[in-house]
Amino acid sequence: MQKRRTNFGLKRVTNRLDSHLKARFDAFCEGFGMSASTAFNIFVRAVVRQRKIPFEIEMPEEDGI
Repeated sequence: MQKRRTNFGLKRVTNRLDSHLKARFDAFCEGFGMSASTAFNIFVRAVVRQRKIPFEIEMPEEDGI
C-alpha cells in the first residue's frame, strides 16, 4: 500500500521582494509552467542536495579594499 503525503510537515517561508522583481519572476516561472513557490522549492532542494548555493555569488571589488 502506498503512503499518502500530507501537508502536516510543511512550513511557510515568507520573504519580501520588490514588486517589479516579483512580477518578472512570476512571469518567468509561468513560462516554465510552475509557480514561484515551486521554483523556490527547487532552489532549496538543490542547496540541500549539493550542500552549496547552486550558482556563484560574487562581490564586486571596491577601490581601497
